[in-house]
This record gives sequence, structure tokens and C-alpha cells, in this order.
Amino acid sequence: MFKTLTPALCVLGLTAGACAGTVTLLDQIGTPDGNDILVGNMYANQYFEAAYSQYDVATVDDFMNNDANSANTVSAVIGGWNGYAGISGVQGVQINFYNTLEEAAENLVGYISEDFPGTPEGDPDWPLTGDGLELLTMTGGPWAVGIDRQTISFIPINEFGSNGQTGMAGSVIGDNIAWQVNPGGGFGFGPWQEVAANPAIRVLGGAGNPCDSALPAECTGDVAGSNGPDHLVNVDDLLAVIGHFGEVGDGTYRPIGDCAPMPTGDCLVNVDDVLTVIGQFGDDCTPTGACCNGFSPCTVVSEADCLDSPDAIWLGEGAACDECAYGACCTESGACSEGYESACADTGGTFHASTDCATADCQPVTGACCLDAQTCLDNLTPSDCASFAGDFVGDGSDCTDAPCGWPGCSSGDTAEGVPCQGDTDGNFEDPNGGTNSDPPSFGSISDGETICGFMSTFTCIGCGDDGSDVTYRDTDWYTFENAAGGTYTIRAGGQGPLLVGIIQISTASWEVVATTEAYAQVELTATIGAGDDYAVFIAHDFNAGYDVPCGGGQNEYTVSFYGDAAPDSACCVGTDCAGDLSPIDCDALGGTYVGDESCATYLCPEAYAPCDTGIGHDPFLAGWWAGTSDNGAGYVRFENVDTASISSLRVWGIQAWYSGGWSACVDPQMQFDVTAFSDDGTGQPGDINAQLLDVIADVAAVDVDFGAYTLSRFDFDLVSTVPTRWISVASNGNGCWFLWINGSAENEGTSLLFSGGAYSEVPYDLSYCITP
Repeated sequence: MFKTLTPALCVLGLTAGACAGTVTLLDQIGTPDGNDILVGNMYANQYFEAAYSQYDVATVDDFMNNDANSANTVSAVIGGWNGYAGISGVQGVQINFYNTLEEAAENLVGYISEDFPGTPEGDPDWPLTGDGLELLTMTGGPWAVGIDRQTISFIPINEFGSNGQTGMAGSVIGDNIAWQVNPGGGFGFGPWQEVAANPAIRVLGGAGNPCDSALPAECTGDVAGSNGPDHLVNVDDLLAVIGHFGEVGDGTYRPIGDCAPMPTGDCLVNVDDVLTVIGQFGDDCTPTGACCNGFSPCTVVSEADCLDSPDAIWLGEGAACDECAYGACCTESGACSEGYESACADTGGTFHASTDCATADCQPVTGACCLDAQTCLDNLTPSDCASFAGDFVGDGSDCTDAPCGWPGCSSGDTAEGVPCQGDTDGNFEDPNGGTNSDPPSFGSISDGETICGFMSTFTCIGCGDDGSDVTYRDTDWYTFENAAGGTYTIRAGGQGPLLVGIIQISTASWEVVATTEAYAQVELTATIGAGDDYAVFIAHDFNAGYDVPCGGGQNEYTVSFYGDAAPDSACCVGTDCAGDLSPIDCDALGGTYVGDESCATYLCPEAYAPCDTGIGHDPFLAGWWAGTSDNGAGYVRFENVDTASISSLRVWGIQAWYSGGWSACVDPQMQFDVTAFSDDGTGQPGDINAQLLDVIADVAAVDVDFGAYTLSRFDFDLVSTVPTRWISVASNGNGCWFLWINGSAENEGTSLLFSGGAYSEVPYDLSYCITP
């Protein structure tokens, strides 16, 4: 997975003379018009101030340097976010070369590292400066870059507190394989992670002076042989030094025999080189590595010596014998073969090192196979289980001992203490019904406790406003101690389908929520700020499409609760992130604790900004209304607009979903279908002018009080060059829907709702802002 070397390109505004001899080692920036850059794609890339040094991060990529070229110029396209005001706030740049990705992940300072202090200057002819992207070029060296694969970083030095975050832009050029390295581990992905990206970086170089390159660490006196250096220091090398004695390189070559002094020689063949060859005379530096020979002992020898044995395998220079595992390979059918571990892994077998087949006594692999949460088959092999589209539990497992889904209640569980709720005439009490009881009443759950309870649907006779019967569900609410905040895990399952989560009582908004199928189990984790305003919620999932009255065998459930201390996380005070604080310290500042986030990366709600393009409706904050616009829910909304063109679109809305009641939710990866239409001549959407499918919005919370919900703005790169009369924005949600906020008071505007195969008029305008 290496980068392809391209021909040298004089695309930096250099003169023809300056470009002569230039070699392009890596180019993912492309042409000077910026058309190869992905505006809006950015990859974290920054030296932070000391307080945030654990977040120091580099976006790195690799290239091949087979011809041993030096490097002298590195360019990158740099931008930023989260308070970034431009390169005027950047304090310098560091260029690094690494031999391996692992080197970069261990220390951002490479084996070649050069600092360029001071505010960098962007290319004045670069066309994307107006998009916040600067083309920065650093020239130095020449840097004696190593041979073969090399890794490069271009890291801005930028204080987060005064200039936000910096990143490297993406490009359409490359193999879509790059990496981010974070040796301090602050971002939580470990020392490195692979990203499907082409960072916009370019490395130029040239042949340089070969005498600047390092000499070999061993056998430096090996300067000659029948076909060049041959890993032996002998008479051939002594004669070569004598034959070239007094020769001086001219900067384009190293004279044969220049092997001293270390580390780079002096481009001169003299008495020092003669003495070096004499001192090393007889040395043998032939590369050696592990030679595997079946059950015979492994030896460390040269490749030629290893291959003298017809069945031997040489693992390569420097390879160790512990990589020579040889033994029995047992297949799931019980068959056995003897060979190397790598061959066994290729067949999916189980390897037994240093063991022959007679000793291994391979047996067929069989066990329990889960087809779904309630259906289990015994004595199947893994491949047979896969043919049923099942999940193999493990060798020797049994359906009796390995339930596929919810395991049921056990004797150590705490009984709910409330009987299954049956039909009623309205006169009933529920001591843990939460806000669905009048007055509200709650049960409780403690750390490490499992409660076995009942959930049901029931008929309330004559409870409708018109005296009709109404179907309700029994909801169970269990409060827990959270004065200092914490990280909480719940595990729940039952005989019937469940809606389960952790809910904030005062706002009826979910901290974490999920549904289960019958006899299935789910585990959820949430980090919550300080305050005793939360409960574990569990009830029948109304969206399952059927009822579970008492006595039907689908009423029993269990819920387990586990708590731990909350970590220091982002604390938002208004629109500012005050730092990574504990829930208690954040609460003392009057801030909002945001679990599992850091000020180094998290964007607190931004200040509300109305539409300033003259084409749109601002959110009607004085009396807001929100309408579901989600393809899966079957509701898609359309707003009437009048614009000759569109270069971008912003809408405002909330994220929520309905399951017997509305609840707030958050899906940062929510996908949308966004469309611009002409009119069909009847006042309805007609031909499609432009469309984005399954796109993730640029989304940010807005610092406006929306009670239990969060108002957000959603930005889309929708482009239309023809007149547009209708726009549609609909989520493709999975348990979380987009609800579009109104842009007018009721009956002071109209929009369209498409549901059930037909359009209907809604007495509100929808909020939007179009940049033409």
C-alpha cells in the first residue's frame, strides 16, 4: 500500500531552472487550481500548548524512495476549526520523516526533523484561501531521506486556547490510506489509527550529494566484489581502495572505497579508508535469519545456507526462530495435517505448535448454534452453523448452558415488588411508574443490582377523552444515586420486546436508549453529569407492533445496573469550553458536563446566527414547532423556495423519536437525503435539480434554550445551478429522526408533508437558509 511516484511537476511557481532535476516523491495536492482538494475534509494535525500535549497529533502518509533521493521541499494544505482564525495564529511548522509508522506513533519527532519557527506564509496565488485553506511550503535540507518506504508529517504548532484546532485538508489523489498518530493517547484511539484519506501533502527532492548519506552500520569496508559489495571484507575491497586512492567525489557520486570516517565518510579515498578495510578484513556481514526446517531445530543462517535443505524455509533477514512454529493443524472436521502455523491459519484450522498429528488427537469441533434469541441448535460445526446464518457459541458448548439471548431471572435478583399491570378502570397505583403516574413515583436501583420485573400493555376502560378504551403500557422507572456524576452501564432483556435506557427525569430526554427483540439482551453505557435527576427506564416497546398483556408469557424482564466514577470531560459554559473537568467542578461553574468528550476536540453549542443571505426563514423561536422528516418514519417535508441557484443549504431542527412518547436523542452520524426541485406546475415538487443521498451534515448545536431538546443547525453542500422552487431534507434515521423546525408562526406560512403516498399542506413555513 505505497504511494505511486509521479513525474516531477513544476507546480509551485518555481522557475524552469529551479525545477530542473526536481523529483516528486509524493504529490497529493495536484494542480495549482486547487481542484484536487476536498474542501470540508480535514484531519487533525497539530502541536498543542503544554496543557494539552497529550493531544499532539499528526496526520501522516507514506511514499517510496527506491532511488535514494534526498528531499528538500514539503508542502501541505492547512486549515482549521473550533476557534481557528487562520494561519496568523500559527506559531511555526515542524517537518518530520520516519522510517516506519510505528516510529511516528511513538514520537512525533522523526529521525529527520526540522523546525520552521514563526508564522508561516501561505501561497499568495492559492485559490482556496477564501475557503480557509492555505497552501504552505517549507524548503530546507537537503534531507537525507532513507531508502524504501518513508513516512512524512507536516505539523503546525498552534495553541488551541488562542487559535483553535488545525488540520490537513483531504485530496482526491492517492490510495485512500493514511494514518493519524497521537503518541500521548489523548484522543483515545491509541498511538495510531488508519483513516480512509489522502492528506493534501507534497514532497519534492532530488538526487542530492550521495556523500551526505550514512555509511552502513556494519562492514563499512565492504566496498567491492564481483558485482558490487558482497557482504564480505576481503582482498577485493583492499584492491578497490588502493585502485581509487586519492579520488574525490564531485557531489554527484561517492568514490568507490570511501568508507571512513563514520557516519558519512568524507567523499575522499585516503589512508583512513585503507586502515578501515584492513581493520575489518575477514568480516562476514551476510544477512542471516531464521531457517525453519519442520520439526528439526531452527537455525539462524544465511538464505543460501538455509535453502541447501530442500524442505527449509528462510524467513528473511533478521527474522527470529520464534516465528518458525511448526506442528499439527486440526480442522473443524477432525482432520489433521502437519505444517507451519501460517498455513494452518490460512485454512482456518486450530494450530498445535511442536506437536505431531498422533499427539494432537484432533477431534471434530461441534457446539451450540444460535439462530436467533430463542432458537438454538446443538452439535453443529462452525461451518454448518454459518450455513444456517447462525452464531457459533464455541467448541463443546451446549444450548442448555449457553442461552442465545436473554438468560432469564435468577434466584439472586431483586424482585420488582409490583405485580404485572392488567386491565383497569383507571383507579390504579404504580409505585414505580415514574412520570406516567400521578403523582410521579419511582423505584430505585443500586450499583451491582439486578431487578427482575414485569412489563405489560393493558386496557384502561373508558379512559379516552370520548369515553373510549385506551391501551397503555406499564413503565418502570428506577432512580439511582448520581450526586457526583458517573459512568453507568445497564444490561437488560426480557421475554418481550423492550424499550430501555437512562432518562433525565425533568426533561424526559434520553442519555442512552435502545430497543430489544423478544428474548434478546442489550448493554448500554452513558457518562452523566452531576445531579440526582436520572432513572433507568424500562417498558414494552410499542414500536414492536403488538401488545403483551399479562398472562401471555412475554412479561418478565431483568435489568442490571453498574456504576463507576466519571472521568474529566468537556465542560461547556455557554458557548465556551472551560476545560476538561469532573462533573462536580463543572457544575460549580454553572456549566454543562459533556461526558466522553474533550475541549481539545469538542465544539460547545455555538451562538445562534440568523440567515444573512436574504433567501430563507429563520427558526421561529418565539413559538417553535417541529415536524418529523424521516424516510423510515414515512414522513418527508418540503419547503417552497424561490432561488436561481444554490451553493449551500442550512436548515434548523432537532433530533428526537417517538415510542409511546417523544424523547430527545443524538445521532452524530445521522444520514440525510437532501433534494432541490423545480415546480411541477401545480404547486408541488417536480423535476430534481440537485440531490445528495445518504450524506452526513455539518451539524452543530446552537446555544438556544429548547427545553428537553437541542436546537441544531444542519449544513449541506447542495449545489444547483438552475432555478429551484422546492427543497426537501429527510433523515434516514435508525431510532433517531430529524424534526424540521418551523420558520413562521402557525397559519402564517405553509409547507408540504408527503406521507401515505400523497401531499398535504402544513400551516407552517420551515426554517432554512440558502446561499446562492
